[in-house]
Formats: sequence, C-alpha cells, structure tokens
Amino acid sequence: MSKPLGGSQARWLASSERPLWLQNCFAPHQLDAPLQIRRTVLPDYPQAMAVNEVQGRFVIVFEISATGKVGNHLVQPGAHPALVKPSIAALQKWKFSRPTAQGQPVSACLAQVFRYQLED
Repeated sequence: MSKPLGGSQARWLASSERPLWLQNCFAPHQLDAPLQIRRTVLPDYPQAMAVNEVQGRFVIVFEISATGKVGNHLVQPGAHPALVKPSIAALQKWKFSRPTAQGQPVSACLAQVFRYQLED
C-alpha cells in the first residue's frame, strides 16, 4: 500500500509537528473512489458573534475513519474560538462513505473551509 499523504492537508504545520493520526491518513487522491458525503450539518453562527459583527474564515483538517465517521481534527491557527466551537460540533455530525485504498479500509483526511460572514 502507498504511503499516506493526508498530512499535507495541514500546510501550516511542519511535517515533524503533525500528529500521528494526520501522518497516517490518506489524501483524497489516494483513495479508490471519491468520498461521498452522506450527511452534513451546518454550524450555527453564534448570536453574540453576529451582534458584535465578528466574521472569520478558517480551515479545519479532519480525519474520516475507516467506518466513515469524523474523528480527530486540527484547526488552522488564528481562528476565533467562538466560531471554531460550533464548526467542530457540526463537523462531528457529518458522515461519509467508507474510505478505501487498494481495496483496504483506511482513514482519510480532508480540509474544510468554514466562513462566517454577515450579509449586507
């Protein structure tokens, strides 16, 4: 089986700083078939953040287990904690098809951008 390359999703971390789960997950292009999203949940924009006009964009790199469930995650530095919390809560409810590489179940890593912005 080829070497997992999913760790490259967290470009803000040096290779030596990436946790083991991230080093051992496969990138989408290494999988036998594209991952299918079975369920997504949108995060809630925290009311206090909307009232104070806090906006932001950040990336969460996350693991999809061999069973299609969301597991570990890393958040791009600089993200507002009050925006990260609902994003992670929503992300943990997402479900995917089971990732495989060379016919074997594997964990995969994806990067998801979350944007919180107020409409004019």
